[in-house]
Amino acid sequence: MDTILAVSALHLRTLCPEDKSLVRASHGYMVSALAQYASLLNSGVSESNAEAFFATSILITFHASASRLFMNKDRELGSGHKGYILPLAWFHSFQGTKALSIASFQYVLSSRHVLQVISTQPTFPLDLNPERSGFFGFLLEGVDKQLENIEKSLHKNTRKAYEHAVAYLNLAHQNPERLWIMTFAGSVSGRFVELLGQYDPRTLVIVACFFAMTRAVDDIWWLQGVAKREVMGVMSVLPEEWYPKMDWAVRVANTEEQLDKNVWGASG
Repeated sequence: MDTILAVSALHLRTLCPEDKSLVRASHGYMVSALAQYASLLNSGVSESNAEAFFATSILITFHASASRLFMNKDRELGSGHKGYILPLAWFHSFQGTKALSIASFQYVLSSRHVLQVISTQPTFPLDLNPERSGFFGFLLEGVDKQLENIEKSLHKNTRKAYEHAVAYLNLAHQNPERLWIMTFAGSVSGRFVELLGQYDPRTLVIVACFFAMTRAVDDIWWLQGVAKREVMGVMSVLPEEWYPKMDWAVRVANTEEQLDKNVWGASG
């Protein structure tokens, strides 16, 4: 219930942006929900609580994602500090939902409510063949040389993190629908999220391409303006030598008119 109220208050903020009570309500209810959530998780997932955990984790993820609409405004009200913040909360929350789904899967199979959610999720027929790098193949250029500069024990997982994320982008590019695009953050590996936290340039560009894709599905309140804000935010922290690989993301994110094949590109 606390997560439902937190999300409701967040939505109302878009309708009544000057109402400070909605800011307090959104944050307050979510803090309360997270405290209870963390406490109950220590006792473990069971048949009796799996359904509630699953629903709560989805709402927490949604709140973490949608809250970025107000992040700059909230920071200015607090410390006055400005600047782009990496969307780590967005990715961590999706990863948490994925982990909980795995932990609770044996219990939620009998829940008609959870099955309704699961049945709407797309399957992932990813093509990981490096010979068929697809539309976003340019994002994998130079990986071998890059890996020479990191610890050898990290080579395999780092390469897999890049290749899996790019394969998913290729799939979403071919299927520019909300379900395909918005599950990207939950599909990537833990290593990918770790690289994002390290401001790894290749990971940043991949994430920028993901956010650019949201431009195709920004007809709902919490995605409006996300593409441009996040893509340009990534540009602000990206080394200049990586700018050429941002061409597609910048073009899509800054397009004001309806996207067409000339802007979106052909998957081939």
